Amino acid sequence: MPPSRDRALRVVELLAHCPDGLPMSEIAERLAIPKTAIHRLLGDLQQMGYVSHTHDGRFCLTIKIISIALDYLAATGLTDAVQPPLDHAARQSGELARLAVVNHEELIWIAKAQGAGPGLRYEPGPGCVVNLAATATGLAWLATLPEDQALRLIAIQGLTPEPTQGPQAPRSIQAVLKRLEKVRAQGHAMMFDSNENGMSALAVPVFTPGSHQALGALCITGPSFRFTQARMEALIPAALETATALGRASRDSPLLARVLI
Repeated sequence: MPPSRDRALRVVELLAHCPDGLPMSEIAERLAIPKTAIHRLLGDLQQMGYVSHTHDGRFCLTIKIISIALDYLAATGLTDAVQPPLDHAARQSGELARLAVVNHEELIWIAKAQGAGPGLRYEPGPGCVVNLAATATGLAWLATLPEDQALRLIAIQGLTPEPTQGPQAPRSIQAVLKRLEKVRAQGHAMMFDSNENGMSALAVPVFTPGSHQALGALCITGPSFRFTQARMEALIPAALETATALGRASRDSPLLARVLI
């Protein structure tokens, strides 16, 4: 991919997580791209209608990006395929149910359903790429892969702690391998105070029918004081049932049919 095109996509990805926009200098700093190059890229993106320049000097994405994404989402049949099983899991658990699918060598969040009431509920912050080593979702998927492949993917992401991570986040490859061994034996992953402090998560892999290769993972997440180990263990059969339903539904979406690596 030409450098200018690669940089333009990086700008779009950055602004996708900044709905209020960013000044040009901050975009250049975050992406480590010279200001002169950023100035040209933003000008090109403005001309194409993907970026707008606000009165206070910020650059933000336009509705055109959303329109393209929604058109593509509708054409793939993704929402129609996966939303009913996710809604069912959210109602059963009373917590947030999400689906992450394989995108090359990453897991990407693509759909969710909120089952918690209007009180205390988990609403994840921005970010679509799953942390493989510190989340139940990541471990549920990694456990379906050969160990050397799993280790390579963890090495690519790294184990550098993030500010929001809890005390149980793994700090070494050895710690991750120990958890993966347990997940492989059990067929599901449970995490407490790991990727986010004060949160618990239950995750199971999702397979297409007749395949031993996972297309992603289903995750149910909630506050640790409410989403306890006992509660998660009670939900394992329901989570596995939902994962099976999601696997069957994947056949109805061309997008999910081609996510396997």
